[in-house]
Amino acid sequence: MPAADERHPLRYAVAFDDADTAVIRLAGDLDGAGALALGEALAACAMVGIEHFEIDATQVSFADSHGVRRLAHHAADVRQRGGRLRVTGSSRALQRVLELTGLATALTH
Repeated sequence: MPAADERHPLRYAVAFDDADTAVIRLAGDLDGAGALALGEALAACAMVGIEHFEIDATQVSFADSHGVRRLAHHAADVRQRGGRLRVTGSSRALQRVLELTGLATALTH
């Protein structure tokens, strides 16, 4: 885990690819708190009819198992509602945790 002075809270920007797809660009730390913030963004998009999500995580500077586990839970929730959530780009930090947890294939395809 990064030292307190090295942490970068997760920031995100949402763009709409079409009527039912959002592209969410992440930057900063995808830890437990960051994943909760992502969940709030996903919920807000779902409230306006967005069903599908593409996550661009190329600017994620840190990822841990808590953040990736929550990301997997968000993906499962989206699938239960008939949608899709996939990571379309990931930083080396995130890719490493995805590979270690065995979630790389599930979240990127």
